[in-house]
Order: sequence, then C-alpha cells, then structure tokens
Amino acid sequence: MSFRYDSYDYRDMGITKGEYNRLCVAVDDGIIPESIAFSRKNISSFKYGALKVDDLIRAWSGSSYVDPFLDVEIDINQDEFENIIHDVVDMMSHNIKEYEISGTNVRVAFFTNSRKGSWWANFDFDDDGQITGYCRFNSPNFSQSAGLPQSFARNVHALIRRLADN
Repeated sequence: MSFRYDSYDYRDMGITKGEYNRLCVAVDDGIIPESIAFSRKNISSFKYGALKVDDLIRAWSGSSYVDPFLDVEIDINQDEFENIIHDVVDMMSHNIKEYEISGTNVRVAFFTNSRKGSWWANFDFDDDGQITGYCRFNSPNFSQSAGLPQSFARNVHALIRRLADN
C-alpha cells in the first residue's frame, strides 16, 4: 500500500518540501506509521526545530535509517551562510553573548551556566572549499554548558539543509 503524498500540505506543517518528502519516503518504507508521522502533536512540534523531521524518523528506525536525499549536493554562498549564522544566533540568543564571522570561520562566546561569564568556541565550516553545514570546532569548556557548541553546529547544519531542501 502506497502513502498518498497529497494527503497533507507541508506548508501547513511548517516544514520544507524536502523534509516532507523524507517523511513520506519513511512512511512508504514502513519505517514510521502514517498516524505518527502526521499526528497533530508531531506536526506542531516540527515548527520548533529544523531537525525534528529527521529526529522523528531516526527515533522510529534506530540507526538503520539512511536519508534517501543525502546525496543532494549542498553548497551555499557566503551571504546565505552569514544569514544562517545570524538566524542560529537569534535562535540561541539566551546562550550566546557575542559572535564573529570571518569567511567560513565562526567564533561564538557562550554564556556560562551562571551567566556571569562566557567562553569561546571556534567553528570551521570549510568543507573542502564548500559550505555544506559540516564543521570542525574546538572548545575549552567541558562543563554542563559544553553541549552548546554541538547544538550550535547542529542548528547551522539543519538550516543549511533546509536551504538546500528549498
């Protein structure tokens, strides 16, 4: 039985066409039930994070899920990259004190848990001369707030992916 792709409008769900396609393929492949993929609860949660669709699929498939659209080539220009960095900083503004962009390198000062101090993490988004969302980063902080660089990098990657989906 094949899933009806026209049953739902991805714009009403707050996701991109690419994310909707990945969700439909996961339903067709039997990875996730339609009732879960398109429940009102899950649809409303998609609007709050770019990675929600892939997280939902991965939660139902475990490590066996391979994104069927993974080979889509992603390469954005510098202006698009800087806009994405600004968007991620806005999303995480309660955790970020300041930031600097220099080409594909980004320095971010994250607040400490007490918000009385801050610490810097450095990100390099140069992926063999392209901006694909993959990065290398280093951070001197290994406290409770050390997960912030990973969140920052994941959010940048997700927004680059969304740009490619459109």
